[in-house]
Formats: sequence, structure tokens, C-alpha cells
Amino acid sequence: YRKELSSRVGWWGLARKSLTFVFVIIAHQLDMVAGNSNDFMRDAMLMFIIGTEGISILENLGKLGLPVPKFITSALFKLRGNEDQVEDKEKMS
Repeated sequence: YRKELSSRVGWWGLARKSLTFVFVIIAHQLDMVAGNSNDFMRDAMLMFIIGTEGISILENLGKLGLPVPKFITSALFKLRGNEDQVEDKEKMS
């Protein structure tokens, strides 16, 4: 979209994804040590990762100018504590 390419940003992205993988492995190991046969910690870590990646994708869609449903954007603003921006955006619509 911006027609920019940065190897530094790419390396940070790779490092972040690698750490994400390590966190999932650690959560699974903690489940094994704790004797959790239902893999609660691993699943919780995966849900957290899926949630943060989903938010990131929605933010990037908004930056690209693609339409994002109002209920999702208002929920994201509320989660961030920017409820004033929600009211301003609704008034503009």
C-alpha cells in the first residue's frame, strides 16, 4: 500500500513470529508439567495470539481504506479506551 520495504521491519516481524512460536511451546510444556490433559495454557496462549493477530489485521484493513464494520471498529476503540473517538466517528457517519 505504501510502496515501502524495510529489512529492519521484516526482521522484527520474523523475531516476533519466532517468539510467538516459543511462547506456544512454553505454554504446552507448562501444561505437561502441571498435568493438564486438556492443554488449557496452550489453548489460552493460542487464543490470545489469534486475537492479537485479528486486531492487527483489522487495523491494517482500516489503514488501507477498506470498509470495516462499525461494530468492530467501535469495539476496538472501546477496548483501547478511546470511547470519545467512537462517538466522533459515529457523528461523522
